[in-house]
This record gives sequence, C-alpha cells and structure tokens, in this order.
Amino acid sequence: LLEFYSPTALQIQQQYLVSMKQRDRSEDVQFLRKKLKTLGISERQIDDILNKREIQENINIYAPESGVITELNIREGA
Repeated sequence: LLEFYSPTALQIQQQYLVSMKQRDRSEDVQFLRKKLKTLGISERQIDDILNKREIQENINIYAPESGVITELNIREGA
C-alpha cells in the first residue's frame, strides 16, 4: 500500500531491540511492541525486526485485504 520513513519509528525500533536484550524489561518490550503496532507495523514485521536484529529504515504498510478500488468517495478540500 505504501512505504514511509519515520525517525520516531527508527527510535522505537532501537529501543525495542535494546529492551529485548535486557530480559527483565518485559513491560517495556510489550509497551514498545504496542507503539510499533500503532504506527502500522504488523506483527510479522515486528518479529522480523527481532529475529534479524535489524532496524527497518523504511516501513512498509500493507493493505489488510487484497482487491481493487472501483470508486473513491472523496472530494477536494474534504
């Protein structure tokens, strides 16, 4: 659907990886996972960040369903 760059997302990913290294910070890990999801990052992408131990500079946002847009009910200025 789209790809975006966000310094905030980079910072949260960095904090997430640091928190994962510190095993006694499970509350921080859950809080940071929730923040990443709020930014539109999927569970799979979050797991990839953890498994690869690599921050994603550009975040891909995927459509929840496949399909074709047949009509767009918007108007300029709305």
